[in-house]
Amino acid sequence: MTKQMKLEEIADIRTGQVLSRKIAKGEIAKIYRVFQLSSIEKDGTICDSSIDTFNSKTEIDSKLLTKEGDILIRLSNPYTSVYIEKKYENILIPSLIAVIRMKLEEILPEYVKIYLNSEKAKEQIRKEANGTVIETINTKSLKNIQIPIPTLEKQYEIAKLAEIYIEEKKLSEKLIQLKEKEFESILEEAIKN
Repeated sequence: MTKQMKLEEIADIRTGQVLSRKIAKGEIAKIYRVFQLSSIEKDGTICDSSIDTFNSKTEIDSKLLTKEGDILIRLSNPYTSVYIEKKYENILIPSLIAVIRMKLEEILPEYVKIYLNSEKAKEQIRKEANGTVIETINTKSLKNIQIPIPTLEKQYEIAKLAEIYIEEKKLSEKLIQLKEKEFESILEEAIKN
């Protein structure tokens, strides 16, 4: 049987920087790249074009910048998580996003990200969410999310399977776009004649 652990038992969790406290109104100490909520796609990938810049009046604590192996999770619906690869290091994390940093080497962050994006995890998150207009979750509630922990080998299998699935999904979406363009072109040609 797969054991269950609370997220706080396997990872450190904290919210990002409140940007309004650090925004430069005059002299700029440092310019950071910064994630936006829109940087986190619903399918658990990162939208590069949504990563913005932020002019800070002071240097920001490195704990609030992404590191390879981090998991970021939106604190508002749809509570999507992304895994941080090397190319996304040193990007500022805003307060509407939490960072999850693994404490245990025998648990893959890629697996935890996949689980957090599953419907089973989202059910747990929605039960903990509060707010009437915009539902949000706080880090205290996130810490209580139960994560099933399969063997390391099984975690690798799940991560690989998810990677293949996302790639296939992207290819399918591109194919649909090409088919739509082809259809529009045929339709346009038929209308001309």
